[in-house]
Amino acid sequence: MTRKFELLWGSIVFVHVLLLLKTTFFPYPELFVYPYLTKIGLVPYKQIFDQHFPGLMFFPLNFATLGITTSDRFRVVQILLIILSHLGLYAILRERKVSKVMILSGAVLYMFWQGYFEGGTLWIESILVPLLLWLFYFLTKAIAEKRLRYYITSGIVLGLAAITKQIVIPLGAFLSLYLLLNVKNKKQLFYFFLCAGIPVLVMLAYVAGRGIVKDFFYWAGTFNFTAYHDMGRKYPTIKDIISTLFVSVPAIAGLFMLLKNQKLRGEGILLCIFFFTGFLYAYARFDFVHMQPVIPFAILSFILGALRLKRKYLIVTAFLLFSTIVGMRSYWRNWGAETKFFAKEDYLVFDRVKSYTLPGSSVFAFATYPYIYPITNTHPAGNVFVFEFPWFMKIAEEPILNGLKADPPVVIVRDETAMTDSYNLVSYMPKIAAFVDRYYVVAEKIGPTEIMIKR
Repeated sequence: MTRKFELLWGSIVFVHVLLLLKTTFFPYPELFVYPYLTKIGLVPYKQIFDQHFPGLMFFPLNFATLGITTSDRFRVVQILLIILSHLGLYAILRERKVSKVMILSGAVLYMFWQGYFEGGTLWIESILVPLLLWLFYFLTKAIAEKRLRYYITSGIVLGLAAITKQIVIPLGAFLSLYLLLNVKNKKQLFYFFLCAGIPVLVMLAYVAGRGIVKDFFYWAGTFNFTAYHDMGRKYPTIKDIISTLFVSVPAIAGLFMLLKNQKLRGEGILLCIFFFTGFLYAYARFDFVHMQPVIPFAILSFILGALRLKRKYLIVTAFLLFSTIVGMRSYWRNWGAETKFFAKEDYLVFDRVKSYTLPGSSVFAFATYPYIYPITNTHPAGNVFVFEFPWFMKIAEEPILNGLKADPPVVIVRDETAMTDSYNLVSYMPKIAAFVDRYYVVAEKIGPTEIMIKR
């Protein structure tokens, strides 16, 4: 029976992976560009303007230095993250001696809702999901068994999650408060906080060692509450809110059932912390991919809460049927197995840029193809780079223009029609646009992309 169950569970994970491989894949360009630029010597936050914590993008050990530099290799990363997330869900439910039917139900629910909330997109939240699941697993083990090694492990995982994205800090703050109120062994708490702080201290030591303390705190802190807050915010639509209610309403109902139970109240509070802080990832810019950390904790809350009901199997079956219909429609809409921004036309642009340049040449991506640099083995003009969103260019247009003047690029690739939200990107860079029009001419055009060379 156990072997049959494991085969069934493994089959669900396999189908999940297969569905993702058959649908559109969108690895965020930052995952390619930032590690590559760091590897060739550009200094994060001083020459690479970005508001995220370093994670696997800016540290010396990053995706590029690990050899993860192509869309196919990032596909492998995506699959590994999905498997680790499924294992995390499995371990949490198995630890609570949940029935095999409920464990399989959890895997099916995760397969469909992970896909529905832009599961084909690979971004920082994709990395956070397994980290947060295993953090929950080890932390609840630590509380239940009062073993120091679990406090140490959970502290390290929390620290790793925090240096991956700073919005994990509120989660860490709530968890710290919960532990201070509920754990009497101060030695165990000390080691938890110490181990959680080690990755953060390593990050700060790296920042100080590179001499970028001021730059780091501006871009990772001040910028997020000023220019980005004013221009980069993206609010959910009515449709987005309804879609979010599909999973949040069952989750909240499950949490209510857990909190009602005296014996399960402590775990219910922990699940509340993980579930509700998950919405903070989508606070600044609401996109479904930012909801990924909410999904597994919504499923855990629903299943663990449903177990308290007499008609639990009927309720879980009904939600499974609904999830299957919604989830399969989502996969079907994205069917095609293509990689976004790595289509045949995109490679034509990359090849034409290579024909004008040599490895190490200066190139400028103007409102298009930010990952042209790692693909063509070139560097941005003046060794200064930013993603050319209006909220960045409001601050960074002058440094980028100075880079163009000091190190005129061999080739410029431009798309004058490029839009983000309701902003035309080129129109938010008038000084750069004037420089490009004055000194460069269109040599050829592929789709909306112009390949420009010096006059």
